Amino acid sequence: MPELPEVETIVRQLQKKVAGKRIKTAEAYDGMVDSKIKSIPAVSIQNVWRRAKYIIMELDNGQYILTHLGMTGHFHFG
Repeated sequence: MPELPEVETIVRQLQKKVAGKRIKTAEAYDGMVDSKIKSIPAVSIQNVWRRAKYIIMELDNGQYILTHLGMTGHFHFG
């Protein structure tokens, strides 16, 4: 499991890479993820920050995506 400095590094990288980008589709590869993620409307990511070891992405529709790096410390997006 990544420690706090590693999570902060990933958040800073995500801020540069995804802030202002548009989400067109989303898929979940984990059974613990809410199935509604597949029906997310096309939205833009306004901001990325962390709270403890959670990564929070603020969307332009007022909603949020809450993620955690889990045991691997990997975050994949395309």
